[in-house]
Amino acid sequence: MIGIRCVWDDAGHTVIRAYIGETWTWDDVSQSMQTINSMMGSAQHQVDVIAIMRPTTPFPAEGTDHIVAEIYRTMPLNWGIFVFVGGNPELLDMIRAVSRANPVLMGRIFMTEMLGDAYRIISMMRPEVQGFDSLIAV
Repeated sequence: MIGIRCVWDDAGHTVIRAYIGETWTWDDVSQSMQTINSMMGSAQHQVDVIAIMRPTTPFPAEGTDHIVAEIYRTMPLNWGIFVFVGGNPELLDMIRAVSRANPVLMGRIFMTEMLGDAYRIISMMRPEVQGFDSLIAV
């Protein structure tokens, strides 16, 4: 698979699953963010994202600053958490650095090797589990 494909993971539209192909570009990321934001816009509740990628997927090095700025600018209020499953070490290091450097992303980005762990992380971070009455925009 080339690029990024986004689909609803469940009938309740609480989780979006993003499949990241063997090759992708920052334009693919930008287009998938538009798709994800549109999907989230159709929901009135928290929507989380699970991004599944292969450990062998190469990382396009240029353009990260532009994409991070775009994510900030367009992130819907009902965006919950983003869980990366798999991925190569270089990409995961970049995700860690970006999330630590940007307060809006702190506590919203998780990484795991197993899909089952992604669902456990999401279930623990749901507002109804945490006892929040409404979503809080940070």
